[in-house]
Amino acid sequence: MVDLKRASKNTYETVVKIALRYKPKKILDLGSGKGGLIKQLYDAGLNVTASDMDTEQFKVPNVTCLKIDLNKKFIVPGKYDLITCTEVIEHVENPKKLLVDVYNLLEKNGILILSTPNNQNWFSRLYFLFTGELPMMDPHPDHISPIFTGQLAKLISELFKLEGIQFNRSVVPLIHINLPIKNLFFGQNLIFILRKI
Repeated sequence: MVDLKRASKNTYETVVKIALRYKPKKILDLGSGKGGLIKQLYDAGLNVTASDMDTEQFKVPNVTCLKIDLNKKFIVPGKYDLITCTEVIEHVENPKKLLVDVYNLLEKNGILILSTPNNQNWFSRLYFLFTGELPMMDPHPDHISPIFTGQLAKLISELFKLEGIQFNRSVVPLIHINLPIKNLFFGQNLIFILRKI
């Protein structure tokens, strides 16, 4: 069995629960990697299409994986009523371009589920105070675009309406003790639910 995990713990499970609420007919996942999220969506009975820059690494049978470089112009046939983009936006050179591309791929009133590391939790704030760096950027050279809630609000203002923010889990970093509270101050990852305007 190939290990398909890539995202932080409970991120895929949370995204699947959100997606099931909307009963989507067609889902596109951007930046699918090996296919961890795709497998869970597919196993939940959803119609999914994967995409990644490196389609050779994709390991989920019976699912199409489109070759897409999110930093370049790309064309995808058809429209989707739900698009997932988990822990990808912080890797792209131009987050606004990504959001515009997603907007153009969504059906009217379509949903985007977007996750990214939480740069606003207590640990990130303390880490930045003492080091001048964000913890999600420091050990990850491919994390080039940190996202904050206020910044995202400006990026989406003409494209999407924010329907909600959820969190994969709350955890004490370094010792990995789970906390019962899931909010902006304690959450590990932000999971934005956005509706196309």
